[in-house]
Amino acid sequence: RDMKNPLPSWNDTPTRKAILDFVAEVTDTAGPQYVSPDKRIAVFDNDGTLWCEKPMYIQLDFLLRKLAEQAEGDPALRDQQPWQAAWEKDFGWLGNVITKHYQGDDRDLHVLFKGILSLSEGQPVEQVEAAARDFIESHRHPTLDLSYWDCVYQPMLELLRYLEANGFTNYIVSGGGRDFMRGFAKELYGIPRERVIGSTVAYRFVEGDGGGQIVQQAE
Repeated sequence: RDMKNPLPSWNDTPTRKAILDFVAEVTDTAGPQYVSPDKRIAVFDNDGTLWCEKPMYIQLDFLLRKLAEQAEGDPALRDQQPWQAAWEKDFGWLGNVITKHYQGDDRDLHVLFKGILSLSEGQPVEQVEAAARDFIESHRHPTLDLSYWDCVYQPMLELLRYLEANGFTNYIVSGGGRDFMRGFAKELYGIPRERVIGSTVAYRFVEGDGGGQIVQQAE
């Protein structure tokens, strides 16, 4: 790392200066703002912060594709929501789910969640994480024509590395799916899975020959 020129992709703005000044203050052992390394914690959102979130959340694209695949294999699902919306690419219905949620009506939201939760019902956690990694490696952004793997913001990667070099421990805390993000956070951001906090579903332990495994369950 070129510590003489940290954050090279950042424009020379008050924001960049504020970050550099803050890090200098909290790492100066002789200064009044010094913070010991064990207390240097940096927390980041994921969507729209570390990688892109337009024209839709990447995880939403992942889920809609899986719902459409189920509808492809089972025509009976094409007349049921949310498979119908995914199959027909009815983004109006999907958008209205969120609109109605903010208006206090969660009936369609429960329908959507029921379909989404069914996608990973009975799957081991490791399988869910592997599917997420495979998706962002093999699918492309709909308008940028880049692999989702390449839709990370370079300035934010530089900030993560800069903070690490100065004794910070980085976390992701996001409304996105915890197991989805854990599938790639270490390789993409350098943040280990145990430092990824996000939304999740219920789990159950299934015993089997030679031990058991933790699987997701829809509720």
